[in-house]
Amino acid sequence: MSNLPVDYASRLLMLFPGFMQSTSGERAFRGPGAYVATYVDGVPVRSLISSGTGIIPPVNGLRSLSLTTGNVPASYVGAAVIDYVTHTGGEHWTGDVRALSDALAPAGWNQHRTRFELQSAGPVPGVAGLRLALAGQTAGQKYAQLPGSGPVFVASGIDTTIAIARTGGDSVNVAIPNYETADFKRLPLGNANRSDLTTALTFERGSGQYGLRYYRTSAQTVSRDLGQLYNADAWSGRDDVAQVVSLSLQHPLALGVDADVVLSHQRHDATSGMLAPSWAAVNAQPTLGIMRGSPGFLADRADWPVTEPALLALRSGVLPARVMTFTSTDNPLVILRQGVPGVAQTLRINPYGARFGFPISGVGNASDIALSWGTERRWYGRAELSRQFGASGIAIGGEVDRSTVEGLDLPLADGVPALRREKPRSAAAFMQASTSMQNLTVNAGLRVEQHTSDRLLPRVPGFTTFIPDSLRGDAWILRAGDEPWEQRLERVVDCGGAATAAERTNPATGALVCKDNFMPVATHTEVSPRIALEYPDVGRFSFRASFGSYVQPRNLLESPRDLAIGGTSTPQPSDVEPVRERLAEVGVRTRTSGDSWVDLQIFRLDVSNPVSVGFVQVTNPLHGAPVNILTRLNANSEISTGMEVTALQHLSSWSGLLATFGYSQLDVELDGGNAPTRTDPVRAAVAAWVDLGQAGGSGPVAAVLNDMSVHAVAAYSEGARYTRLTNVGDGQLVGLLRTATSGVPAEELNASKLPARRELDLRIAKGFRLAGVNARVVADLRNPLGFDNVHTVYAETGTTENLLYAQRLQQNTLLTYSGMGTLSDMVIDDWTVENEVNRYMLRSAERRYGNGDGIFTVGEMTAAVDAYLDLMAGPQWLRDDARELRLGVEVRF
Repeated sequence: MSNLPVDYASRLLMLFPGFMQSTSGERAFRGPGAYVATYVDGVPVRSLISSGTGIIPPVNGLRSLSLTTGNVPASYVGAAVIDYVTHTGGEHWTGDVRALSDALAPAGWNQHRTRFELQSAGPVPGVAGLRLALAGQTAGQKYAQLPGSGPVFVASGIDTTIAIARTGGDSVNVAIPNYETADFKRLPLGNANRSDLTTALTFERGSGQYGLRYYRTSAQTVSRDLGQLYNADAWSGRDDVAQVVSLSLQHPLALGVDADVVLSHQRHDATSGMLAPSWAAVNAQPTLGIMRGSPGFLADRADWPVTEPALLALRSGVLPARVMTFTSTDNPLVILRQGVPGVAQTLRINPYGARFGFPISGVGNASDIALSWGTERRWYGRAELSRQFGASGIAIGGEVDRSTVEGLDLPLADGVPALRREKPRSAAAFMQASTSMQNLTVNAGLRVEQHTSDRLLPRVPGFTTFIPDSLRGDAWILRAGDEPWEQRLERVVDCGGAATAAERTNPATGALVCKDNFMPVATHTEVSPRIALEYPDVGRFSFRASFGSYVQPRNLLESPRDLAIGGTSTPQPSDVEPVRERLAEVGVRTRTSGDSWVDLQIFRLDVSNPVSVGFVQVTNPLHGAPVNILTRLNANSEISTGMEVTALQHLSSWSGLLATFGYSQLDVELDGGNAPTRTDPVRAAVAAWVDLGQAGGSGPVAAVLNDMSVHAVAAYSEGARYTRLTNVGDGQLVGLLRTATSGVPAEELNASKLPARRELDLRIAKGFRLAGVNARVVADLRNPLGFDNVHTVYAETGTTENLLYAQRLQQNTLLTYSGMGTLSDMVIDDWTVENEVNRYMLRSAERRYGNGDGIFTVGEMTAAVDAYLDLMAGPQWLRDDARELRLGVEVRF
């Protein structure tokens, strides 16, 4: 696997049939509603704060990667299980070091990436049976890429300084940047690095095996969009670190019973927000793109914990103003927004002479988020006892999963913070039995699991503070006083007592009503039976069939912020049923020769209660009028049917290939009505290898080919189906996992298809001896054929362009964001509504996009705006054709 041209282990999943991936990295397997459980050495590593995979081992640390569907043991969650198994040490020390960079690549083949990889494993001296293995990789990208080409302007030094009057009567000098045309491929728009590490200390004694393992995945990014390129105050970043420590034990007990125990602790910290300018100035462009440590943020997460008083006060709407905001709205950090103190006008300091997009100071709008952080701490344990009785066996066991999840969104200077603290819990008991009768093997499993949480949700989704007096049984208030606000927080007694009695009297019965607004989420207990049959022939053919019921853990599906209060366009949290899956599979495998084989399986996957988002009409508890709330619901079901083929063929002793093919169709039920069947993309993938040094022959050519290998990964995907909309210039986009949300269909539902996608990556390696050490020169070629893949189109046109939308955007920008008002030719020097700085910038823009005569015509204004819009939202953003050549060396020992 480490010889394949892939950077991360998650990319290997695309070699399995049934997987689809969008350009943003989202993956779907057998339909968007399906669930894939991910394990590393038997430990579940799905993150609760991102709903993604928290830990992914480095490719060079993998011993095997498997995808199990159908016959999934009852000790595992999910109808599909990805199992990463990492290396352990062998009898002798082995290892390799690899470094790759595209710095020497020709123009057009450089993505500014560098990678370092290390893997080593072997016995620990002096202790028989004790072995150590470690593997890691770190990669950095110094410059974020822009698709396409064209003029883009970067501030380079000072052009001039102009004095303008302030409202107080004095003047201030404003520095005007000198703008130079920049290379799209070297724009300092951002940088990113990522590191993956896995270590294993294992001990074997007799039949017992014991392991202590540590995994770590770390990713950091710095973002500076085009509008913030010249303003370090507005740069943002992200720091994402996940770590897992696990203990494992496999030990024989008395009476032929074997024990298998796994205990792990996972911690996942995700932090994002505005960067501290002092940190950004020093670390924004690190060598090779690899940062030394974590990004420094404007706010320190240690100063903004999630506290119980803050949760109670926020839930009751009595959190004092600005006690949980980073600064105030009158702070110069906030008010300096493309302007200078005392200057009322927005300054047009940008290459387009416009009033938008290029702030020269200030961190952003007052409603921006200064800091967002989330932490997950998770304990997991599983114990299993197994006993073999000749051709039969049985295993029983249980598992517990206890997590604590916290998070906070800290407003910059305005708004309400979003807080979260939750402790989801799950426990399961399982039994797995197998027996063989002649050539027939029967596997049966039963899993009973329970999911619960201490989470509280409001009776009406989204109404956490705006509620009638009758629902204030669990509310808190702030009593008057001089003490700190936390000490003045008190529980409401009897919904306010006599003062609120009139407002909470039932008019029909005359009884006083006092109910709690917040209710705990339900506890769910699920039973999941599974059975599988396999008929292996002693020759070249085997047959299998399976049926199973599976449950997606409900705490992975909930909104990450239970106290975020938004409008009807923001999905509000509500209690949901767990997602239940029923999977039936039939498969055959035939061996073609030796260890070559072809595998075919046909499946039907029923997903009931997948969480979706829809409008629910409720009665507003304040004024009794109906209101639509966008809420998470168990609103639909999915049925996915299809076939998948996998073939492993050794063409010779020195070449072979792995080929996969997948096809499925999806039937969706929406709110009681059936949606038209949608055919999911047909996907084919191939991994091939050729060891030319073993091809035989003699002479100069054979000498050159000696110890040379070529590994390739290729894939073809048909486009996903979508429905084209009537073109009203709305500009909605559709992609593989992205759909339009509103509009009038212009055709039959699902009548259109996205363009097909083609992929090809190569790795060529040539070995040689260096000072008695085995070494290889490595060349990685990514998309060497320059395939131009369209990943997103406009829903109203089915292409990467929408003229009507572009015209609307152009006119809106000219009239509003450019600040031109009524469009007409203008003599810039006569435009007295502008100060001298703005007139200077308008003259510069007119020279750049016109004839330099000082008259800014409508045509010249349009050219300037069109250049800006193409840069920010041109069709190049909807396709990718980047090529890359990385060169490096690998040393093996």
